[in-house]
Amino acid sequence: MNTRIAMMLAVSLATAACQTTNAPNSIEETAVGVELPLMEEGDEPTVGYAGIVERPDGTQSRFEVVSVDDNKIRWRNSEGCEWSQSRAYARPFAPAVEWRNCGGSSGTATIEGHSGDPEWPLVVGKRWRYDATGYTGSGWDAGQECEVVGTARITTVSGTHDTYKVVCTSKWAKYTRYFSPALDAMVRYERERLAGAATDDVSELVRIEKPAGS
Repeated sequence: MNTRIAMMLAVSLATAACQTTNAPNSIEETAVGVELPLMEEGDEPTVGYAGIVERPDGTQSRFEVVSVDDNKIRWRNSEGCEWSQSRAYARPFAPAVEWRNCGGSSGTATIEGHSGDPEWPLVVGKRWRYDATGYTGSGWDAGQECEVVGTARITTVSGTHDTYKVVCTSKWAKYTRYFSPALDAMVRYERERLAGAATDDVSELVRIEKPAGS
């Protein structure tokens, strides 16, 4: 998967415990008007890749890949939250498998399986599901159902983009992500609390930072 996509989705899956008090800001969507090119799965992220995202209040956060092993990719943000994603499942959609110091929460999750359509390439109408169990003292349902619900033209801090809109829903939150085939990146992410400790959040991609020599 492209590093930029993985970064933004890593944020969305592992920082559900971070305290963001504002409700998700809605964004104006207009019709794309043309058929978007297929958005294929890109390269896996490597150590040192990072992304800067901005929230509606103007604050920015940095997210960086800090290690990659045979099974997991580990991330860290500028607030000290660390989380890992399984290399066996598609990023950025699959739930994080462990997290530490994320809004005061630490825990793990086991992904039991995937059903439905393959995630990549993104095509309107695709649907899939992850069965997963989270553990933060006791077990809870961490499963998610996802759908590529359509295309939308949106304007973010980085410009105007023609995007695929993907919505994933769990018992605890609804995640909406906008992916730009032209940039090969997710340019906007929304998390809406439905129940439990999940909090609302919105972030938009500002820029990518790559390690020297890449």
